[in-house]
Amino acid sequence: MALSARLRPPRGRATRARSDAAWRETLDRSFAEIAEDLGEVETLAADAAECLGRAGRNLLHHRRDLHGDSLDLIEEHLRRLVSAYDAIRRDAGELRLDAERGRRSPELLAGLASERGGLADRLRTLQGISAATMTASEWQSPSFAHSGRPNAGVCTGDVRPHVDDYRRDRHPDAAAFEAQYLTEYVEPVDGLPLRMLATSCGMAAFTTILGFLQMEGRLDGPVVLGASTYHECRDLVRAMVPTNRLVEAPEHPADALPEAIGRSRPAAVFLDSVGNAPGTLVTDVPAVLRALDAAGRPSYLVLDNTALTCTFQPFRLMTRRAGVARLIVFESLTKYAQFGLDRVSGGVIVAESADAEHLDRYREHLGTNIADATVHAIPRPNRPALERRLLRLERNAIVLAERIDGAAELTGGRVVAGADHPALDDHPSRELAGSLRFRSGWLSVAFSPRFDLPETHHRFVDIALDEARRRHVPLVAGASFGLDTTRVYPTARTSRFGRPFVRVSPGIEHASAIEAVAAVFTSAVEQIAAGGRRADEGLSPASTREL
Repeated sequence: MALSARLRPPRGRATRARSDAAWRETLDRSFAEIAEDLGEVETLAADAAECLGRAGRNLLHHRRDLHGDSLDLIEEHLRRLVSAYDAIRRDAGELRLDAERGRRSPELLAGLASERGGLADRLRTLQGISAATMTASEWQSPSFAHSGRPNAGVCTGDVRPHVDDYRRDRHPDAAAFEAQYLTEYVEPVDGLPLRMLATSCGMAAFTTILGFLQMEGRLDGPVVLGASTYHECRDLVRAMVPTNRLVEAPEHPADALPEAIGRSRPAAVFLDSVGNAPGTLVTDVPAVLRALDAAGRPSYLVLDNTALTCTFQPFRLMTRRAGVARLIVFESLTKYAQFGLDRVSGGVIVAESADAEHLDRYREHLGTNIADATVHAIPRPNRPALERRLLRLERNAIVLAERIDGAAELTGGRVVAGADHPALDDHPSRELAGSLRFRSGWLSVAFSPRFDLPETHHRFVDIALDEARRRHVPLVAGASFGLDTTRVYPTARTSRFGRPFVRVSPGIEHASAIEAVAAVFTSAVEQIAAGGRRADEGLSPASTREL
């Protein structure tokens, strides 16, 4: 169905005026949102061009240290890339003005959304090319001394033996990114010096932390593991910690984790701020820290904060604490920090400086450092822009969760029982999530016990994709979250200990577009329920294989 038809107000004498007003309000809101999205592209392109200009000036400063022909080649690429980014910035700016000032119609809105998608894709492509260009002069094993031409690129004169003479260990590109990230996304805490370490991905951040704790003897005691911890992290903890010392506790009810901590007095606790698992449960981190302090044993809380990123500042909870618990926070940079570009993998660890010094050493020995080109492919940290984007993702998650929940109720919860998002009225974490500025950019689909199986999960995804194709609504089946286009994913299928579930990760669709996505999922719930009804009526196995 064409966008103009989906947006057309319904006809009917009694409700025509009210429907027309609602339709116009939605259209106006959609134009305002597409203007914001075009502004985001403008900002990203301008920042990227500025970074390229800074790289070019640094190359000129080291002209004598580089081979002339190679330098000319890099500078030629830099000029072309700056020009390409400037073109994206100008185009996005002109389209933003059209969105703000143009005569509003469904046709113009559809055209602007399409153009914005094309600009974002060009930007994404350029990020990989520019990152490689900015590091083209560098050596993975830079020299710290030389008798002729150095092998150190723009780092000539700054390379330190046994410190950064091997980029696998550490390098100035990562150090600069770490400083920017810490300043922009982590709020300072008086009396608590913090340090950030970049890693090759979110799981590399976790394995670095886990390796540090294990090899330093910090896991020699009971370990508490949240039941909603990301399934790959759960698999690793359960493989490393003996069963008789591992305590698994649910995030709900709220007192379950503190009680488990009080009983076991753990050496370490592993949790997600919002569970990347069935139920999408929020963790009461302040209560966990209080329980660890009351237990009186030196311990670590390892918190995966990917779900809430900069909107939740766990180190602020450490202010004026006299407790014994220490906090290590990590996050995947493959999600929100890339503003939907999804170009590279990356991760971050934030810890107190004393712990970070040890973690830096383990990052070196475990080989989990971030690559130099990777940090240049990730957009420059920008908290106001990121928080604006997060609010859109949350709004869209709530829209989809409410519509799936409503469709499940109308079908009697036959196959899909509902949706789980902390903002929903009946969600067990609703009260706790009420204190958060951002309550999750994804939701999970709940299935009735009989049909809560991987086969049903995949069938639901297939139905949703078929319906999206029929309606000409963009939808992607794939992992991750925080991207521009809504994704649906049957996750944890191969996990040893995690429970498989379906995650829906909304994109940044404007108000009208997210309603079209919601209609797709509503239809998918209805269609899979119809298949469930046929199964209940005793049709042949061949017929029920649709589920």
